[in-house]
Amino acid sequence: MVRLASYEKRRPGQLSGGQQQRVALARALVLNPAVLLLDEPLGALDAKLRKALQLELKSLQEQLGITFIYVTHDQEEALTMSDRLAVMANGRVEQVGTPGEVYEEPATAYVADFLGLSNLMEGQVSAVSGNGTCRVRVGEIDLTARSADTPAGSVKLVIRPERVRLLPTGSGGANCVHGTVDRVIYLGATRQVVVRLGHGETIQAMLPNTSDSVAYAQGSPVIAEFPQDSLRVLPDHAANAEPA
Repeated sequence: MVRLASYEKRRPGQLSGGQQQRVALARALVLNPAVLLLDEPLGALDAKLRKALQLELKSLQEQLGITFIYVTHDQEEALTMSDRLAVMANGRVEQVGTPGEVYEEPATAYVADFLGLSNLMEGQVSAVSGNGTCRVRVGEIDLTARSADTPAGSVKLVIRPERVRLLPTGSGGANCVHGTVDRVIYLGATRQVVVRLGHGETIQAMLPNTSDSVAYAQGSPVIAEFPQDSLRVLPDHAANAEPA
């Protein structure tokens, strides 16, 4: 199962790090446990080997039908490996759900900030409508955001970088904010564009790297659009917390 059939004559020191991890996994699985706890099992491996073993572990779990409790600080690994995901802070469970639910609908600003890249902006609720949206004041601008349970006062606005749209200057519409490109980071399949908004806050936009992609230069003006359905309001616990 762990693909070591031709390595039975090897001494431990003759095995690679990934092969040693597979031996440890086989020693745990041979006991046929009802639940298997894996605590940072791939932490000592290089990035390429981690990716390969993530897929192998997931396939092995599905084959055996054993519940795996997988502890990791690698957010991408958590999204890749899990059927249900729990985000914890200071010994407290902040949110439990499918990877898609926790990533797309974070319950708290901590979850949004911890799991993947997020743009978190501080604001004040200025108006609430009856259709599940509200207006939030961020600096000198008002943004319309989606909110199932809008708190009063200080809030956090969150939007994932891949949901931010960058438009040429002169574009207009709802939730459009003027900004300046601060820097561009080449990531291969994507480009990370850091934009400084007019009120001084910086946000990130993650853009696909395609043949017809716009080449943004440092210092060039842009319009950052925050689609209403992708902009979520979360309570600002730090601002609203009662003194101890």
